[in-house]
Amino acid sequence: MVSRDLEFGARDSEGTARGWGLGTLIGLGLLMVAISGAAQEPSKQLQADEGKLTVRIYDYAGILHRTLHAASDEAAAILAKAGVESEWQLCAATEGQMLNACNEPMRPDELMVRIVRRPKPRKGALGCTECGAAVEDAQGLGVYSTLYADCLDTMPRIDGLLPSAMLGHLIAHEIGHLLLPGMDHAASGIMCPQMREEDWNLARVGALTFTPQQAALLRAEVAARQGKADSFRHVTDRSTNSE
Repeated sequence: MVSRDLEFGARDSEGTARGWGLGTLIGLGLLMVAISGAAQEPSKQLQADEGKLTVRIYDYAGILHRTLHAASDEAAAILAKAGVESEWQLCAATEGQMLNACNEPMRPDELMVRIVRRPKPRKGALGCTECGAAVEDAQGLGVYSTLYADCLDTMPRIDGLLPSAMLGHLIAHEIGHLLLPGMDHAASGIMCPQMREEDWNLARVGALTFTPQQAALLRAEVAARQGKADSFRHVTDRSTNSE
């Protein structure tokens, strides 16, 4: 049974998988290469510093680079307030090609957010209302999320709040889904299920954040994933040296 998040995504109440939603097949081949190749040697360009979370943003929506850069900065600032350091790899498609580093296999301490635009619904058809969908792997770890850029068109216009800042908050919300297993939403804060105008006004002044409890869980999850990544690097180095 899938419960619908009208503003931010589809979540699986069984806790083993998340809804895909429309448009998630775009770039699926690249996604499978990144995930299924996890036994390969990680790219030095994407090597994270110890204690940092790495987030890859795959843009299939044609967002301006400066807007995407500002949105990732906004999301990074929100995570930093929760005590989580992060580094970002912006993988914007150019003439159908991604940067080589964006094709590298993902490590346990990496997350992926894909930004797409949904096709317009057929005349008379009901449109899809969720803004994102988070997906877990077989071990129950959040792996990647698909974010629908067209949802920004439905958001209220708030004086002093740029669209890039709104996108950054949406990205941070989806990262919260990936790092907070078993905790879908909260009554307030950035993990609330539906963003109201008062929430966006909080975002305008930098006050729409993770709760203290969520922040503690985020830090614990990032530390656990970093431990898995250290083991992964150790095994990879040993395998490489033995060749």
